[in-house]
Amino acid sequence: MEIAAVVVTYNRLELLKESLAAIEKQSLLPNRVIVIDNNSTDGTTEYLESLDKSFYEVVYLERNIGGAGGFSLGIKIAVTQGYDLVWVMDDDTIPATTALKRLVDAFSLSDNVGFAVSKAVWVDGKPHKMNCPGFDVASRDRSSMFNSYSTPEVPAFSVRSATFVSMLISAKAVKAVGLPIADFFIWADDIEFSNRVVSAGFVGLYVDNSIVCHKTPDNYFGHPQVTPPESAWKFYYQARNTSYMRRKSGKIGKLAFLLKQLNRYRVYAHRINKRTDSNKHLFKRQIRKGLWDGLFFNPKIEKVE
Repeated sequence: MEIAAVVVTYNRLELLKESLAAIEKQSLLPNRVIVIDNNSTDGTTEYLESLDKSFYEVVYLERNIGGAGGFSLGIKIAVTQGYDLVWVMDDDTIPATTALKRLVDAFSLSDNVGFAVSKAVWVDGKPHKMNCPGFDVASRDRSSMFNSYSTPEVPAFSVRSATFVSMLISAKAVKAVGLPIADFFIWADDIEFSNRVVSAGFVGLYVDNSIVCHKTPDNYFGHPQVTPPESAWKFYYQARNTSYMRRKSGKIGKLAFLLKQLNRYRVYAHRINKRTDSNKHLFKRQIRKGLWDGLFFNPKIEKVE
């Protein structure tokens, strides 16, 4: 199977170098690495120009289209070029040498694997809070907490959703369900996409021995009570995108959904009020706007032939 890696980058040159170096050391090399540069201004362009063009394909964007836009574009390029599998990650993802090989191994566990995702850890080796997958909890056998596809060689568990921090995606699944939603910009694009793949009947797998380090400054989850104030703007996208997902997930009347949105703001505000600084208003303003826009947000899902 032909494999293309897709790395989306924006102004994190040193981390990008580390990520690409780790990809080059894989025990199973991808056939191609596609780097989507979201209009970086920190010297990333000059570095990317120096890479081996026989192995790397670099796409320089004239504006920052966000992680969601970058992943959607990179996956589209890979699938259109005929690659069978697409390995996606951010520029702060550092894969262990066997990470890709063990994801590929997981595709042998079922004829209908849509994606396989790595175990993401922080720099201390503990699971990264941001990248815990949505496990498919066994509905009948509660003695076995998770639905397992494991073999002695490949420890793999069924998941409903996962993040793009080292996800290997089948081109067949992309052609069936479409691309990640570029208009999400950031946050929840990977959760929406992986949910869509599983809902279409494909198998999603978490592979416990495929390890990557998600090298964020802290091991955190995106909660407004602990997020630095300079990242408050991101919660607009979290509130808007997750509102869209909830709106599309079930049959609910407009009035009932509006009431749910008001309750969601109450929950958000309760969390924000736990902050010990003077920036509560920044987060509340972004979330109010995101929840409101989420009532009307209706992005297109682009298909790939």
